[in-house]
Amino acid sequence: MISCGTRNAFSLLLALTLTWTAGGALAEAGRDALLTRQQGEVEIRRQGSETWIPVIASRYLAEGDSGQTGSAARAQVRLQFRDVLLAVGPATRFRVAELNQEFGRASLELGWGALRARLKGRPSKSPENYQILTPNAVLAAQGTDWITHHVTSPQDGTPPLGMESLPEGWPPTPPGHTRAAIHQGQVRVQSVPTGAVQVLSPRSTVDIGPDGSILVNPPGFPYPAQASGAPIVERGTTGRGELRGEGGESLENPSQPSPHPTMPSESHSSPPPSPPPPGP
Repeated sequence: MISCGTRNAFSLLLALTLTWTAGGALAEAGRDALLTRQQGEVEIRRQGSETWIPVIASRYLAEGDSGQTGSAARAQVRLQFRDVLLAVGPATRFRVAELNQEFGRASLELGWGALRARLKGRPSKSPENYQILTPNAVLAAQGTDWITHHVTSPQDGTPPLGMESLPEGWPPTPPGHTRAAIHQGQVRVQSVPTGAVQVLSPRSTVDIGPDGSILVNPPGFPYPAQASGAPIVERGTTGRGELRGEGGESLENPSQPSPHPTMPSESHSSPPPSPPPPGP
């Protein structure tokens, strides 16, 4: 016969076991998007919270969470179940709109700034499986490598947001516009206001206006060939003036940001050490 004390202890152990198991499952289910700081000030905000939390090395993001970078910062998001890497430019804010591992779907809302997306695996046949959303455009991953830039158009007289994140080689993006440059593969662009759709080829550009008009290869926005060869980082940068993505170990003092910051790329190797002086 089991005593009352033994029964209570068993019940408590069972409850703790179930709680740990459920908590572990929830933790694993929420590990679909990993934000890693590369350099500078990077923050996240959990869904339903008004508080921004500094990212020292890496943080997992759940559906509804937001991330932002400072004016000289860089970060990376890995969407694990879709095998997608996102380089987050400086002065950028985004929100995880959908993470659905069961159906293999993911979408990010770009509030302002720049994101470079790269599919490491085979492109999806379903354009809705991975999308970047802006107020006036939906860009879908039929392609494997492209950059999206959006600048806000405030109605209250405040300065537009996103100007500081202009990718290298791009002319200024007008307020309220979304622009993209496609490096590899095809990208499907849909206008939010009009519903019009364009499928873009490699080495092309597009400008989506606040009214939803889509201009492919506009004369004022040539393809930025000099930026196409810079791959995005996969494990954190280790070059001069940057930080290790996982350890947060400072290598050297950060250099001054360029007036046209580049998207995160594989770092250049540090210069070799000077040879020792000749012996006597």
